[in-house]
Amino acid sequence: MGKRAKFKFVVDTGDRRSAVWTVSIQKNDIYITSSMSKQDKVSLHESGLNQWSMQSEKVSTAPFVPSTGRHFARWRSPEATAGRPVKIFFVLVMRSELRGGRPEPEKDVLRLSPPSIGEAVQVNFFMLRDASGSANIQVEPSPLFVHQLADGRYLILIAQTRKLGSGTMDGLSSVRSFARQERQKAGAGVGVTGMARLQSPDGIWGLSELAAAVQDEGEAGPK
Repeated sequence: MGKRAKFKFVVDTGDRRSAVWTVSIQKNDIYITSSMSKQDKVSLHESGLNQWSMQSEKVSTAPFVPSTGRHFARWRSPEATAGRPVKIFFVLVMRSELRGGRPEPEKDVLRLSPPSIGEAVQVNFFMLRDASGSANIQVEPSPLFVHQLADGRYLILIAQTRKLGSGTMDGLSSVRSFARQERQKAGAGVGVTGMARLQSPDGIWGLSELAAAVQDEGEAGPK
């Protein structure tokens, strides 16, 4: 059991890759950041009240602040139960959003294999309250990362390959267009990457990497 821990991952084809995602744990709170943005983070709090927000110290220097203020979204996670992992969040990385020209990841970053065309890698965040008190957590498929929080709960990260439906693609296309319009209105220009908030079929909220301009999934993407 540790009060602090950090885990990093990236989806990498070799010449194209995602942003580096960092999961930081402080006691019983979990913070998720991406190398594509230095201004915002997701906070999964011990209370179950979560938020995707612009960091307060970055608001004054951010190139774009939404009209809703620094909090993009707030929601509540399902409560962890004894003996059964409960999904509380996910990060979705689509093959179409991988980009060339990104820096080589550092050695402490776990590289995940890229999905096939039309698919995505989804890293699911599970919470488990282990009534037995045992540190031997057995889940399938094998976790990328397991950490026991200060209050005894376990955070478990598991990757899966997800086939993308037309609903997901249409939703992301709408978000991409809206983001471009809002940034242009603010005079901030159009960034090449960003994030979109998504809800999975089981009702869990997560984030997806998003390109401002997207190419066919079989293409190499901008360098």
